[in-house]
Amino acid sequence: DDWMRTYASAEMGITDKVAIIPNGVDTDVFTPAPQTRPVVRVLALARWVQKKGLRHLCAAFRALRPAHAELLIVGYGPEEEQLRAAAGVNTAISFAPPIASEALPAAYQAADLFVAPCVAVKGGDADGVPTTVLEAMACGLPVIASDLHSMPLYVGHGSCGLLTAPGDEVQLAQALATLIGNGDLRRAMGANARAQVVTRFGLRRVLDQLEAVLAH
Repeated sequence: DDWMRTYASAEMGITDKVAIIPNGVDTDVFTPAPQTRPVVRVLALARWVQKKGLRHLCAAFRALRPAHAELLIVGYGPEEEQLRAAAGVNTAISFAPPIASEALPAAYQAADLFVAPCVAVKGGDADGVPTTVLEAMACGLPVIASDLHSMPLYVGHGSCGLLTAPGDEVQLAQALATLIGNGDLRRAMGANARAQVVTRFGLRRVLDQLEAVLAH
């Protein structure tokens, strides 16, 4: 994306012969399946490592204690103990092991909201935009994500979801409260998110761009 092009130019001196081809998502596989649920399910799907920021998500959700909402964190990693400590005894926060790739669409479809609270760690290591964000958007989920690196190019603040300062648990809790408490807003943002992925990141569109580059 444009952020990576700027980075490549500044850090690696790559200034010409550059084609931007985004990651693609199969929007025929990752597709919405609206369901009626009594509880709003907030989903995070990531490795349990520091740069994913899941510790902040657990703390924010625990402090918010929203009624009629649950947080499901899917993954594994060395931060499990810290995540469980941050969640405390909040029974609305649960953890699940990684799921098979073929089961991913159903996991997104069973949720109402996706969260990617990434942070930059010591040494500068940080995610750009996890593939899970695009998959969730393709499934019609609004996204709460950190305003970090490329993320604003994908998650339009106020249109496809909400952006918060990395590691800011107060902002994260406020964003959660906003979307958990407003079903109409969730659905509108989710529809925008789906439309953006179909238009910009659909697999066929991305493959066409790649083929055009390789043909030269």
